[in-house]
Amino acid sequence: MIDPKKLKSVIQKNAESAKEQLAGMRDEIQTIKDELHWLENAPLHVDDAIAAIKKLVGEKSDIQAINHFFYPRGLNGPNPLELEVGFAYDKSSIMIQSPTRISGSTITDVSDLICGLFPIETEKRLIAQARKAADGIQSGPLLSERPALKRDLEKRLRGIEIDEEELICTAEELGMIGFYRREDCNPEVVLMIEA
Repeated sequence: MIDPKKLKSVIQKNAESAKEQLAGMRDEIQTIKDELHWLENAPLHVDDAIAAIKKLVGEKSDIQAINHFFYPRGLNGPNPLELEVGFAYDKSSIMIQSPTRISGSTITDVSDLICGLFPIETEKRLIAQARKAADGIQSGPLLSERPALKRDLEKRLRGIEIDEEELICTAEELGMIGFYRREDCNPEVVLMIEA
């Protein structure tokens, strides 16, 4: 004959062990979710920052801008050499004047002028500053590596969520109390296990 006290003791010990397992799974789920968040929001790796700098300077120092010097004055408006550029006090407002007309005042990105006039020097300085700044930044992996890392983390997360749901369903079948689903549980996994 089975001793009811021993049976109850065994069930309680198994329930305690299962709850500890469930808590461990949930800790691991949260850790993976934190890693995914960090991966998506981590600062760029210095190599990606340098590539972005080169792209920016390349776009802003378009070689086509030199074509202004090859067209007659009547076709392209005033000759660029005849323009006077004056900076306002806030250094973002530029007044462009020519002997024949006033073009007006406009807000412009001064980086267009700097990159257009000094592309090589600008790129070198920005890259040097990026390398120096990178020493104090905990950057993430290269952008090219992030999709594969994200897939791996999502795969691990899915596996743990399946194990978690199987444990909860088993506990429910055995009539154990206190095995609740997380507020942010994956409904797809819940429906897959219960089907």
